[in-house]
Amino acid sequence: MESARLPLLLAALCCFCSAQRIQYITPHRGSINGATRLTIIGEGFAQEQQFQLNPKDDTFGNRVTLVSSSLSIPCDVERDSTHGNQIQCYTRYMPQDQYVVYVNVDGVPIPNSNKCYGYYTSYQCSFYTVPYRTPTIQSLSPVSGPPGTLVTVRGRIYSDVYGSNTDLSSNGLNVRFLRSFMGGMPCDLLIPESDKLYNLQLDSETSSWGYMSCKMTGTYVGHHNMSYILDDEFGRSLPDKSLFWVSSLDKLSMFQTFAEVTGVSPSEGSTMGGTLLTIHGRYFDQTDQPAQVLVGGLPCEVQSVSDDKILCRTAAHQMKSDNMKVYPGDRGLKMEAWNDTRPRYLTDIRSYNENTTGYWSHVIDSLPHTFPREIEYFSSRTRGFLVPPASGNYTIYLLCDDRCELYLSNSSRPEDQVKIADQPRYTSNYNLESQKSKVLSLEKGKPYYMELLHQEYAVVATINIALFRGDSSFTEDQTDDAVNEVQKIVARYEAFDEEQVVTFNSWPANVAAVHEVQEVSVSSNCPDHLCGNTFFSLGYGLAKTGPIPVGASAGVVEVALNSLWSIKPDTVQVSKQGTSQSSDYTVTFNSDRGDFEPLQYEVFGSDTNITVTEVTKGRNRLSTFTLLWGGVATKPISYNASESEVLSALEDLMSAKCPTEVLIAEGPDVKYFKDFEKDNSQFNNAQTGTPVSNFGFCGLWSLKNPGVLFTESYTKESGASYGQVPLSQHSTLCFAYMGGLTNEVGIKFTYVTSSSQTVTQTTKINTVFSKEPEWSYKCIDLLSSLQTKYVGSKYILLELYLYKVTLALISMWMLFTLERDPPQMKKMLFLSRDGPLPLRALASLLKLSPSPKINPSLHNSATQSQELQWIVDLIFHCFK
Repeated sequence: MESARLPLLLAALCCFCSAQRIQYITPHRGSINGATRLTIIGEGFAQEQQFQLNPKDDTFGNRVTLVSSSLSIPCDVERDSTHGNQIQCYTRYMPQDQYVVYVNVDGVPIPNSNKCYGYYTSYQCSFYTVPYRTPTIQSLSPVSGPPGTLVTVRGRIYSDVYGSNTDLSSNGLNVRFLRSFMGGMPCDLLIPESDKLYNLQLDSETSSWGYMSCKMTGTYVGHHNMSYILDDEFGRSLPDKSLFWVSSLDKLSMFQTFAEVTGVSPSEGSTMGGTLLTIHGRYFDQTDQPAQVLVGGLPCEVQSVSDDKILCRTAAHQMKSDNMKVYPGDRGLKMEAWNDTRPRYLTDIRSYNENTTGYWSHVIDSLPHTFPREIEYFSSRTRGFLVPPASGNYTIYLLCDDRCELYLSNSSRPEDQVKIADQPRYTSNYNLESQKSKVLSLEKGKPYYMELLHQEYAVVATINIALFRGDSSFTEDQTDDAVNEVQKIVARYEAFDEEQVVTFNSWPANVAAVHEVQEVSVSSNCPDHLCGNTFFSLGYGLAKTGPIPVGASAGVVEVALNSLWSIKPDTVQVSKQGTSQSSDYTVTFNSDRGDFEPLQYEVFGSDTNITVTEVTKGRNRLSTFTLLWGGVATKPISYNASESEVLSALEDLMSAKCPTEVLIAEGPDVKYFKDFEKDNSQFNNAQTGTPVSNFGFCGLWSLKNPGVLFTESYTKESGASYGQVPLSQHSTLCFAYMGGLTNEVGIKFTYVTSSSQTVTQTTKINTVFSKEPEWSYKCIDLLSSLQTKYVGSKYILLELYLYKVTLALISMWMLFTLERDPPQMKKMLFLSRDGPLPLRALASLLKLSPSPKINPSLHNSATQSQELQWIVDLIFHCFK
């Protein structure tokens, strides 16, 4: 009974699995920076509330992935909003692109055929990350402050609505603020105990730009990043990379919080140390590192720390005679200014003090600093300490409006300062050489006294100091504070010509030649009526024949072998014994080369067996020799050949050789021929393809990434255009190719319908292209393919196209042959080039120097002996 129920259970499971499908997703657009809530509608999804034995099992439940042409990014599933017919997930950061949804249910992927009714890449199953659905942060103000600071964001915020379920934004968009964050903690948009917003407004009723203000929460002291999230399609905000600062901890952040000191007690103590000092303040946070206290530049031993109080014990202070009055202290720089002052020299500013007319002061804790617009014609002095975050070599840059000078000490003492940079006049950027200091070696954590003297004339006054260190963890893509390193690599080399010496000693004469004889036995279990469709091939060296039917006649095998360039210029003679299923071919090599390697073979079916046996071992008459290069042999060379004869044989070895069956000239049978060896001006763009050298089928040139093969406007060498081609006269397209072509040929043509109307059509003819990384040759009957699909007459060719899947190279012949010669086309289907690729490209790079030497002691002996030397100078090139 149990076994009878098993098939029903399996059937039920199969039905359940096949029911898993995706109907559509929504929305189809969203933020580049993520947090867009994506809803997937379908059937058969996992119930996210079901009991799970192993919570760590990643295959359990629903897994959503968004896939582009280059990236695969998870979408975080929201379990509470997911059930059998719906999945909701939140997107992550994804570069602008089209993403297709992929869903795994309990570890099993939903097949593409079950996504959007088989159209899984359609708009209904696609999600697009776009800038116009991405909120932005263009500016953040301020960039530092204590926890609880009210910050203001400027950017493309899209909405001025928060916390409402009904109101539209004033610009008409149905989108609202959901929440905002600073450093992972909420940033409150509402004033406490009220329903009023701090600030949330758009520039106008038609604008997506505006301002948003929120108050930070939490007490963390350190570095923060700001973000906010909108509902609907918009998601999380994307800040400008110019807002990211490189912190002293070598991290990127947009905002820095700091603690506040409100008082110290007692205010005096013993120089011998031991005074218990109480420091009052707020936000004494030790999350990143323990609290440290310095008193007079010396550590004060911390006893206890709370949020608003630090207790420490002072160290002993020696009474110094150097009268030092300046110590590194609180954060920031002290900026002092004097209105309506016009110093002749900037160093005159040092004579100003608190009693000088127009004095005012301010502490600034970030640069660049912009002064109030209404203040003009003033001077300022900004002082403090530079504490490098890491040891290394630094370059310091100075920029201001209008003129300024920067001084730095090699210690914390002001009297050690020297001028390191100056800007004598206004400039908008770091354009002057004087604005840049020399390379300075600075130590981590050591305070260096720094002073900036500045004078403003009119308009807006600014000061800025920039540090450059040639060692960074960041790139220009992450922050504007980083500069990408650029290295120039120059490689030099010397090329030396290869020299080889070929020497023959004691060459015998009058040796009787013996022709090589081999027997090829072919057997197959194919039925008699199917043996004509069962094939094998034979080969010698690097060349092989096309498919040969099992049971082929001796003449067919003989023609196939004699077409191999590795046997030419010699020939073979073939005789046969046997039946259609079993044949013994005797192959006699009509050659004085002597011994031949056994013929190679390839079968195209498991029921075919081939053996090759050497019947008679060939012997060379020793009147000639051959040279081998890259597996290719020269034609026979006389043993006492001259320089020109050896050079000719080697050049012939490397020259381009097309199969004899390929018609390489236009004429009655060939309407259009192109081998890319001459004028390629019509083929030199993305639509047609790009001609490339040193990579041809049987020449030096070919067409890379072919597109448009032929148009009626293409011109002949005479300058006349080819015009329209009647397919009744030239119906066949033949070409050599290599690479990933789609299995179709595009054709634009006209024809006359059965109702006598002339119609122009563009269609695709299905075919099969080889995807192997080697040259292939193909002929296509265009006319027959069109007649099958379009009934009519007078078919006229206008244009031809090819389509690539991957990078493709094509050495292309378009041979429009008459249909009355089908044997010619059949022969062309199995063509291969004569000789491997690199040898043909080197023919013009070969030099030969003869150095014949006669051995006198052997010259008059019965056996003729001669020593000949050829020095072969080969120039090798690299081919792409």
